[in-house]
Amino acid sequence: MPRNELAEKQVIAMTDYVSERSVVVFLHDEDDTPRKSGSGTCLQIAGRFFVATAGHVIADWSLKQIGVIGAVKRTDLTPLLVGSGLRGGGTYDPVDIGWLELHPQAAKAVGWTFVGLEKLSLRPISDSAMLFIRGFPVEFQNMVSYEDRPLLQSEPLNYLLRSVREIDPRRYPNHSRDVFLEYLKDINEDAPDGFVKQAPDAQGLSGCGIWKVNPRLDTAIGSPDSAQLAGVFHTWYDVDQLLQGTLITEWLQMLRADLPELAANIDPLLEDLT
Repeated sequence: MPRNELAEKQVIAMTDYVSERSVVVFLHDEDDTPRKSGSGTCLQIAGRFFVATAGHVIADWSLKQIGVIGAVKRTDLTPLLVGSGLRGGGTYDPVDIGWLELHPQAAKAVGWTFVGLEKLSLRPISDSAMLFIRGFPVEFQNMVSYEDRPLLQSEPLNYLLRSVREIDPRRYPNHSRDVFLEYLKDINEDAPDGFVKQAPDAQGLSGCGIWKVNPRLDTAIGSPDSAQLAGVFHTWYDVDQLLQGTLITEWLQMLRADLPELAANIDPLLEDLT
């Protein structure tokens, strides 16, 4: 497969931009040993700090069993969480989204960047749109011991993908709610150093942000400042070589219902869609 230098430049630019806005969401048992993990994206609304993730990642786990970390961090050093919620996450549920809220002092201390409402893409995704994901697949994780405590080491996958709208009807696609991405598993021997030659299994990517990349017309290179968060990934169809996500609009509607005090900030955005 020949090299695509434009795509490589877009991946590098988006990686730098999205890295400080993306986190690992992990679930641990009573002795602090991580048992399961997913991915998430940091958002800020009305001075409050959230992580958007997939509902099934945090379902059936108490708030005390959920941790949020950057790429390579001690898993016992995580910001205090003060709230959570989710929708769906079951095999046949139409959506699969969840939210975590960080204590404001903890959110400011971790040094992450939180996406504002102005950086959200609230419209359905067109066919063959250029999209970017950054998540933390299980294949890229390693469990080691640090001072007799478990340490989860997670490396990210940064990947540029295309949206797909011709979907097997058995997947019950609803493009006003869903986004589908082509996730090919072909081996690319021509991939340059620092780029994956083959996409890993998507386990662990659940909850990662789906970013809409808007190429600048003057240079045709994606400007990360113009990128917008468009959705949350939740399901991998290995046979179809597809990823499925829920649009960020659904996530906003969930947050609006769970935290009505945010209505004054969220409602104007949702009203613009009607």
